[in-house]
Amino acid sequence: MEQNSEFSDRSDLAVVATEFINAFKDPYTYSYKNNSYLILGFLTGIPVPVCLLLIDVYARELSISFNSITSAYLNRPAHFFFLLSPFIFALIFGALGTVRRLKDDKIWQLSREINLLSVVDATTGIFNRRYFEKRIGSELVRSSRYSRYLSLLIFDIDNFREINEKYGHLQGDAVLVEAANLIKTNTRYVDVLCRYGMDEFAIISPETPGANAKVTAEKIRLIIEEYIFQNISDKTSQIKSTVSVGISDFSDSSIDKKTLIDNADKALAQAKQAGRNRVVLFNNISSSV
Repeated sequence: MEQNSEFSDRSDLAVVATEFINAFKDPYTYSYKNNSYLILGFLTGIPVPVCLLLIDVYARELSISFNSITSAYLNRPAHFFFLLSPFIFALIFGALGTVRRLKDDKIWQLSREINLLSVVDATTGIFNRRYFEKRIGSELVRSSRYSRYLSLLIFDIDNFREINEKYGHLQGDAVLVEAANLIKTNTRYVDVLCRYGMDEFAIISPETPGANAKVTAEKIRLIIEEYIFQNISDKTSQIKSTVSVGISDFSDSSIDKKTLIDNADKALAQAKQAGRNRVVLFNNISSSV
């Protein structure tokens, strides 16, 4: 156990040494404009030759001139080395600054990846339900404050259970990925696509009234209806599917997050009951009742 610990310590030391040596190859090490460690190292090294020079002065007879002492100081190789200490310190500190920057960049990248994993669906690569709950709340606040349009679209893959039962869950995942890509390709950059449930997707569409959202949903519905999904186990057979879509919009300030989602769910249920493969806007349900 102790041998393994000792080996690990040596390995860690070797990694640190390698990073430090490689830092001297990085231009950032020598950039005094970007690398503050370089300036700090130079300033740290200045007292070394100054102190040694003063010691040398006081160690000699005071009758000797300062210039002659300085000349003698420069002529001695060891003394000359100490005169270079500000530059040596600058290089060492500069390399440390480079190592620190690389470490910070790595930590930042890992932190970013962790944050993405917490809000991205692992199967489809789009935002997950957790992000949806957070974003729909913030978009509602913005729409209410500035009296802007906001629509919520919920897509449901009509025969997803049958696909899972007939072809397996891996095929079901493949259909989800392709459906997500089709929806994402046919939405705007500002629209937020999330995986809402097992076979459901949600689009938060800012600055969009319900009627315009219905046009977009109908376009996507037709594209998916005509699309042939890839069969991952049998390239010769075709897999077809359709989607039902429920839409609700932010029509007045009394609509809160729960109401907006409930209205979209009711519209989706209406689309399912009417035979699937269709788009229903909640406002149309309300006006027909």
